[in-house]
Parts: sequence; structure tokens; C-alpha cells
Amino acid sequence: MGATFSAILNINSPNQGVEAADFVVSFDPDYLKVATISAGNYFGIYPVKQIEKDRVKISGIANLVNDKFIIPIGRGTIGSIVFETLDATTSTQISFDREKTIVASGGKNILDQITNLEVRITE
Repeated sequence: MGATFSAILNINSPNQGVEAADFVVSFDPDYLKVATISAGNYFGIYPVKQIEKDRVKISGIANLVNDKFIIPIGRGTIGSIVFETLDATTSTQISFDREKTIVASGGKNILDQITNLEVRITE
């Protein structure tokens, strides 16, 4: 308890460019608190880095350089969330909100496999 740890949000879109994405990550505020969030290296612009009591939202969009969109493809990091542990528990989840997390390519949501994180906090 009282320790911090980082959860890294990674993306892998090997076959399709990603124009924009919203990642909404939920957690139990009885056990975890967000200390900081930081943008990754996948997108050129991160217009939203929002912390709420029980969720975090990170949004990224393709960068416009010399009147041309630079659309990322492949692997990269969306961002990093530093959590602070508040209370002991045998199990609590850090999970993606499947309805609000969107990975946009060609006007469609191509979100496929996502992996949640289970955390154990000891005294």
C-alpha cells in the first residue's frame, strides 16, 4: 500500500493505419488512484489526457505535417498511467471500457483484442 506502479498502454495494428483512438481505462477508486498520465509515441498529437476518480481517458490522433496526415501503423505506445495503491486487496481490475474505447481506421472501429490487468495489493 502507498506504492506506485506504471501501466503501459500499447497498440499493435500491423495491417491498418490508425487515424485516431480513444482509450478509456477504468479502475476501482477504493484501491487505486492515478498519480499521473503521459502520452506515448504512437500518435503525433494527444489532445486528451484526462483523469477522473475511477477512469482515465487518453486520446490520440494522426499528425498533420506539411499538409499531409502521418497515419501510424504497427506497434507503439499509447501512454503510461502511474497508479498509487490505496488499500490492500487480493484482486482488483484495471480494465478497458469496451464501449468507449475506439481505434479508428477508415471510419471504422477496428478494436479487436484488449487485455485487462488484474492487480493484487499487499500491506
